[in-house]
This record gives sequence, structure tokens and C-alpha cells, in this order.
Amino acid sequence: IDRRLAMGIGEQRDPGQVARRDVDRLAQASGIGSAFVADVFVRLAQAMPAAFAEVAKAYREAHGDSLVIARMADVIERQCRRSVKLISGR
Repeated sequence: IDRRLAMGIGEQRDPGQVARRDVDRLAQASGIGSAFVADVFVRLAQAMPAAFAEVAKAYREAHGDSLVIARMADVIERQCRRSVKLISGR
């Protein structure tokens, strides 16, 4: 997991630092309502850890345990939790 996104969200490229103002900038640049974009972003961030857990389970069943997969799960969980907090205040 890299600390830099290939494409910025608003002006932010660090996935752990995406805040509401960045989502608002993305929405404005895209011509989409800010509340809608923030809602989608939060719902995706809330769903991502469970989705990755399914992928990790399938990987472990096929290939065995992996420290990299475990590390990725931790980073995804932490960054998604932080994103939800920064964007929605929850």
C-alpha cells in the first residue's frame, strides 16, 4: 500500500489524508453534487475493509498466510476509518 494515490482526490494524493474539502473539490471539478460524492466516498470507505477481508481469505485459502496481506488489511482498515472520520465527522 502506497502513501500516494496515482490520481489525486481534490488536491490530496495521500489516501489517509483525504478530507471533506478534497471531496468537495473533486465534486466541483466533476460537476457532481458534493453531498452525493461525500456519501459515495464514505460508503465505499466503510465497505472496503470487509471486501478486502473476503479477498484476503480467498488468497490465504489458495496460497497460505501472508504477512503482506495482513499488513494491507491493517492499512486499509486504518485509512478507511480515518477517511470516514475526515469526510463525515463520524
